[in-house]
Amino acid sequence: MKISTLFNPTYGIVRAVVALLLGVALVVWPGTAVALFVKILGAVMVLVGGIAIAINLSGKENLGSLFMLTGVIAVVFGILLLIFPDFFVKLISYLFGALMIFFSLGEIVTLISTGKHIKIRLAFYIVPILLFLGGIVMLMNPIEVVETIFIVFGIAAIL
Repeated sequence: MKISTLFNPTYGIVRAVVALLLGVALVVWPGTAVALFVKILGAVMVLVGGIAIAINLSGKENLGSLFMLTGVIAVVFGILLLIFPDFFVKLISYLFGALMIFFSLGEIVTLISTGKHIKIRLAFYIVPILLFLGGIVMLMNPIEVVETIFIVFGIAAIL
């Protein structure tokens, strides 16, 4: 491979146009983008799981029953993602919201107990408090939060 092909100006222009179009799509249609992302993930899982199953069933490679089981699980999970994308978006949002609350409370408790031994500036509490509030917002509005994240990604891609 020639190194000069990596720095081809046409390649940079194509990448910029694709990023711009993707960014505009994410900003204009965030809900559709979220569902499409989950469906693409589901399709990839079905494809990868199907390939794993086909390799295992072909008999050319003896990869064992664990490899077959992994392929079956990937296919089943991929199909579920394709059928119920909104459910999985909400599930992931609830999980991340709960984790944000859990870890932010742990950080606040750590800061308070450390503050008994040394002086902790108030500024150190800002991020854990913001994470706690973000976790609550994520639990209350899971779909809107994910759409907002996609909008932010879209703006970043446009820039």
